[in-house]
Amino acid sequence: MDRIYAVNSKSVVFLTRKLLPIIHDGGRIVNISTGLTRCTTPDTIPYAPLKGAIEVFTHFMAKELGSRGITVDAVAPGAIQTDVSGRHAW
Repeated sequence: MDRIYAVNSKSVVFLTRKLLPIIHDGGRIVNISTGLTRCTTPDTIPYAPLKGAIEVFTHFMAKELGSRGITVDAVAPGAIQTDVSGRHAW
């Protein structure tokens, strides 16, 4: 759980905080989420809820940084068939 949290949530928050001083006004931040925040499949807990947290973080950062003209978005791609996703791709 700690590793999944560190990779999928904490890293995004800490990297954003570290880079904010050097992001120019009018800049862009794009976070990566997942389509799994909108549908459920087996074996996606705790991954999907942590990506959901990134979507909420993205929303709040967009509000906070809007005054600087910085756009903050999250991309939530759907499943892609790989050797890892196997039967979960649709």
